[in-house]
Amino acid sequence: MSTNAINQLPFKGREFLTRLKHNNSKDWFDANRELYESDILNPSRDFVISMGVKLRQLVPAIVADPRVNRSLFRINRDIRFSKNKSPYKTHIGIFFWEGKAPKLENSGYYFHIEPKELFLGVGLHIFPKWVLEKYRQAVSDPQLNITLTDAISIVQRNGGEIGGDKYKRYPAGYNLDVAEPELLLYKGIYGLTWVRDFDLLSNVDLVDFCFEKFKELSPIHNWLVKLVQ
Repeated sequence: MSTNAINQLPFKGREFLTRLKHNNSKDWFDANRELYESDILNPSRDFVISMGVKLRQLVPAIVADPRVNRSLFRINRDIRFSKNKSPYKTHIGIFFWEGKAPKLENSGYYFHIEPKELFLGVGLHIFPKWVLEKYRQAVSDPQLNITLTDAISIVQRNGGEIGGDKYKRYPAGYNLDVAEPELLLYKGIYGLTWVRDFDLLSNVDLVDFCFEKFKELSPIHNWLVKLVQ
C-alpha cells in the first residue's frame, strides 16, 4: 500500500478524468486501461482500506470493501435507458456505509472526484420508501426535529453545507408545528464539503484530511443511523 499513490489520487485522477471527458470511447479507454488501473483503480482500493481503518474509530460497523461495485463505484455507465451513450463516467465515486440494507439504502460516507473539484458527503442521498416514512415521522416529532436541527447546526459550524433534493409541497398528514418544518420536504439529506482548489491537497495526507472532514459531517450520519435502527 503506497501512501504517496493515495495522495496523488486527486491529481492523477482529475488528469485522467479530464482526458476521458474528451475521449469517452471504449477504444480510448482500452488503450489507456493500464493508466486507469495505476492512477485510479489501485490507489482507490488502497484509499478504501486505509480510510476503513480510520472510520472504524468513529463507526465500528462501517463497511469499507475495496472491490468494484462495493465501496468502489464502477466507472462504466449504465447506458441502457439513457440518451447519453457515453460509456464511462467522468468522476470517481467511493462509498463507505453503515447498515444491513442494500448499499445505497444506508447512510454513509462518500468521496468524489471530478476534473474540477473534490467533494465529501455524509448522509443518505435519496431516502428509500421505507426510510422516507420513518424520516417524516421523526421530523414531525418536536424533539426529534430539534435533534436533527442541532446536528445540522454542528455540521454548518464546522464549515459544511447541507444538501438534498426537496419536494415542492409538504406531505399531507404530518405535524408542521415543529422547529424546522422544512425538513419534511427533503427527499434525502446529507452534509458535504467541497475542495475546488486542488492546491489545498498538495501537502496533506489525503486519508487524514478526508477523515477529519468526515468527522465534521458525521452528526448527520449518526442521526440517520439512529433513525433506522
